Amino acid sequence: MEKALPPAFVLLALYCARTDLKSLRIPDRALLAFAVPALAVDFLEGGASYARFAAALAAGLALWGAGRLSNAGMGFGDVKLGAAGGYALGFFGAWTMLAVAAASGLVAFAVRGKRGREGRLPFAPFLALGAVAGALVAMKGGIDPLSIDR
Repeated sequence: MEKALPPAFVLLALYCARTDLKSLRIPDRALLAFAVPALAVDFLEGGASYARFAAALAAGLALWGAGRLSNAGMGFGDVKLGAAGGYALGFFGAWTMLAVAAASGLVAFAVRGKRGREGRLPFAPFLALGAVAGALVAMKGGIDPLSIDR
């Protein structure tokens, strides 16, 4: 199951990016459709992975903090998607996802310029781009080589 989570998360992130571009919303049903089986299989395979939960909490808190600091704000769907990414990708994959998403989001914001600053900029497409990079890191290096559990 551990090797199936990163590609499954990339598919989830791509779906959420498409939905966010159309409606500026990330569907909770899609997040639940990912989270419930991932958690169930993880528990059935031998219990909770504390490294996964810590990565989910760290990624979610990082996005929540970024949303609180920004003027335009960030939707809570982005925070939940980031937390799901933390769980699926582990620490290194999640931080890669967040770094790529932040960098590409800043570039898009700069390119957009003054003419488009009134409108909202959906963040899920940038998280999806970061998810691809984070999944590559997670599948190459594992969840967290410093982790003492699983």
